[in-house]
Amino acid sequence: MKVLIILLLLSIVLTKPLYDHNRSYVQRITQLNFQKQVQKLRDTSKYVSIIHFYKHSDGHSPKFAKDLDQFSSEYRGVFKIGAVDCDADSNICEKERITQFPTVRVYPPTPLPSVDVEVPSRELNTQAVLKLSARYLHDNSVEITSANIDTFVKEHEAVPKVLLFTDKTGNPIIYKALSVSFEGKLFLGIVRHTEELVVQKYNIRKFPSVIVLINTEKKPIIYKGEMKYQPIFEFLNVYSQTFVPGGNQESSATKPWLSEVVPEIHIKSNRDICLGQEGILCVVLLSSGRPQQKQIDVLKNLHQLYDRKIERGIQYKFMWLDCSIEQKWAVLFGFENKPKVVIINPGKRKRFIDHEGDLTVNELQKTFDKINGGDARFKRLADSQIPDFSIRKDL
Repeated sequence: MKVLIILLLLSIVLTKPLYDHNRSYVQRITQLNFQKQVQKLRDTSKYVSIIHFYKHSDGHSPKFAKDLDQFSSEYRGVFKIGAVDCDADSNICEKERITQFPTVRVYPPTPLPSVDVEVPSRELNTQAVLKLSARYLHDNSVEITSANIDTFVKEHEAVPKVLLFTDKTGNPIIYKALSVSFEGKLFLGIVRHTEELVVQKYNIRKFPSVIVLINTEKKPIIYKGEMKYQPIFEFLNVYSQTFVPGGNQESSATKPWLSEVVPEIHIKSNRDICLGQEGILCVVLLSSGRPQQKQIDVLKNLHQLYDRKIERGIQYKFMWLDCSIEQKWAVLFGFENKPKVVIINPGKRKRFIDHEGDLTVNELQKTFDKINGGDARFKRLADSQIPDFSIRKDL
């Protein structure tokens, strides 16, 4: 009997997931999403993916997983980081010809081949992972000097320019990653402290410093936060959504939905927060009139939880729709005067799924888990099915 209990406890330990994927920045990669989250990403973007292939019995992954969890927190957004349980998804590991466990494989953008971190399993560490992965980071930033600063600023005037002033050599990893994330939306330049004319022109007194130049603003916009990827990304993202090449120059101050955690989706906001975006899922609360505050709070709580997933391949955006005004949308989603939630994939092949549980954090998390695991069944939305939003005088 004691032997049976010991074996049972051992089996539980060995099958316990190494990562809490609901809280970790390390994405769960399975047979259902490997093609999209790894291979397709390589083919269609300049991001670098890091994948940890493991077995519960390999003896080294539990310790390394803790290190990778911390690493993924520090470098979220810089790299796409995931893990494959080769006990549960052996087909992936066989197809990728993984024979040693653990293996950490780096997937650069195609056509570059994938490459493994070449250290003994017992010595596997995140410093070795970073050293290898950083080699493949693309860099869209421009080296700025007194000779080209005016050209850089004046070219494509509608597009904001970002300048990093630094007293270091080389280009920081996070700045390379930002240049990839905002490709086509912002132009990034890097200025060395030795470029005295440029430093004086913008009154830079400390290094590093980040400023944003917008042609409609008289003074540079100064970034005052931490020199980390995520806070800088969030700071710059406001301007990238407002100013795009060939777009209008509407001030972000006239677009309150860009700074609201749970904005209303309507004729003016829909493209900025949902239908004009890719790589996100729109969590829409349908309500007759403005939702109750407790319902808004549920979405705010989910935002806090799932904001951690922003760079894991699935980014959730939360919003609400007034079905008493947007009656065509109410019909499309089968709204019957009772608050409900739908999740919309606004990509090229638009789809949606109904949340079938109660309007609570726990129940919505269950729906998100199905989506994350590839088990959710979305309904196709043809372009002809998508209704126009109502024209409103109050906006």
